[in-house]
Amino acid sequence: MKGFSPDSLPVYSTLVDQFAVFDRWFSSIPGPTQPNRLFVYSATSHGSTSHVAKQLALGYPQKTIFDSLHDDGRSFGVYFQNIPTTLFFRNLRRLKYVFNFHPFDSAFKRDAKAGKLPNLAVIEPRYFDFPGFPGNDDHPSHDVADGQKLVKEVYESLRSSPQWNETLLLITYDEHGGFYDHVRTPFVGVPNPDGNTGPAPFFFNFDRLGVRVPTIMVSPWIKKRTGQPPSPLQFFSLSLSLSLSLSL
Repeated sequence: MKGFSPDSLPVYSTLVDQFAVFDRWFSSIPGPTQPNRLFVYSATSHGSTSHVAKQLALGYPQKTIFDSLHDDGRSFGVYFQNIPTTLFFRNLRRLKYVFNFHPFDSAFKRDAKAGKLPNLAVIEPRYFDFPGFPGNDDHPSHDVADGQKLVKEVYESLRSSPQWNETLLLITYDEHGGFYDHVRTPFVGVPNPDGNTGPAPFFFNFDRLGVRVPTIMVSPWIKKRTGQPPSPLQFFSLSLSLSLSLSL
């Protein structure tokens, strides 16, 4: 089993040393990217266990955290670079949400500096390469150095923001990428979120989690070198494309 050395990931190494790291944060299902991303925003993939192009194009119908925030009178924003994959949720395509989507390069630093970040700010990385703008989502074969640059940019924008003292930055991944892990995936006490099952022939019951994913939490209220010990209450897995910041 191989991995990146601390020197290869200097931003992560620094954040782990100064804030909190989780070593029992599991992806939501033992499956690929999009079902896990659906889970983080809606606590279910609505029965999806793979990438179904037709369903992604139609959009998934379930209620999301964004809808709940809107219903409660709270704000959210999606700061995207290539395309916002959050649009795989049908509800987010509604006209009422059009001003909740912002180009990352022109809007995120501006909003952070002005202290105008929403209650929930989601950062979507660059998923595809363009000339002069390489992918920075850490997906093979993208250079992890570009992902480190993105995390550094987000962290420094938050650190210098007047909202810093009321901000939590969460950095995690949708799934493990198919790499080996010696830790068994949890399968006891994992509830099916909505009664849906996966398609034939396996009819997955969504009653076990996927492989561990790296997760870091950053906040001025977190003690240095905080770690999450194994716990029977560890089955609250979330999965993000790369990072999320929460400003309360």
